[in-house]
Amino acid sequence: MDREDYVFLQNIRREADELGRAIAENIEIINNIKKSLETLMEDVKATFPEAYQAYQAKGKQQMVKNVIFDIGRVLIDFNFEGFVEELFGAEKGAELTQAMWKNPDWRELDRGVLSDEEVLKLFISKAPGLEHEIRYTFAKLGDCAQLREGAIELIDRLKAEGFGVYYLSNYFEYIMHTAPWALEFVPHTDGGVFSCREKVTKPDPEIYKILCERYGLVPGECVFIDDTVANVIAAENFGMKGISYISQGYKRLYEQINELRKYKW
Repeated sequence: MDREDYVFLQNIRREADELGRAIAENIEIINNIKKSLETLMEDVKATFPEAYQAYQAKGKQQMVKNVIFDIGRVLIDFNFEGFVEELFGAEKGAELTQAMWKNPDWRELDRGVLSDEEVLKLFISKAPGLEHEIRYTFAKLGDCAQLREGAIELIDRLKAEGFGVYYLSNYFEYIMHTAPWALEFVPHTDGGVFSCREKVTKPDPEIYKILCERYGLVPGECVFIDDTVANVIAAENFGMKGISYISQGYKRLYEQINELRKYKW
């Protein structure tokens, strides 16, 4: 080995030693940071035990095992606007939609605390000139609710593949009694919750809690499907996965459910 090669090798050894020392120093820094974080987490655990438990639960990997359906405009058709337009024409139908379906007091039907007559009077107070039409529309509402083609087949397919299938709906007693055909899917599910029976409606977190406690469901193992974005967001805030149903059809919805099932969260 000539002198030039010897000097070259010595330089390489020197640079390797310096690199080794730098790596060792960085490892020590990383270990110190790790110890500081562990100490911080212990402090959080002691000071905020509930928040720490929630953090731990969120960190656990959970796979979707249960599918929870909204009912109206997901499993059944309930086209109120089209229904009243067919009954009374476009202009008066639009007025009835504002007085009833888009009236915040409609939620009182779903909440099930007030009587039907009390809610009707609230509708009429917003449009006193439409009292006859409001009462007639309400009397005929059962004709508006129709089970969607393919709904039962979708539920049966999901159950055959091992999913638990449930429903969670803002729904009122009058429709249950006047349109029983719309609920023919119910015996095919594993159970569910109607808002009018619990006196609470979506998106209140309490109704999601009621469903999970009643059937022993873990929120992180559930996907909730609804046509109302606010209800989907509430489900996600509760810990569930969410899918907004915006007329993508059951084939695409089935694909979306199974896409979630492929991954742990």
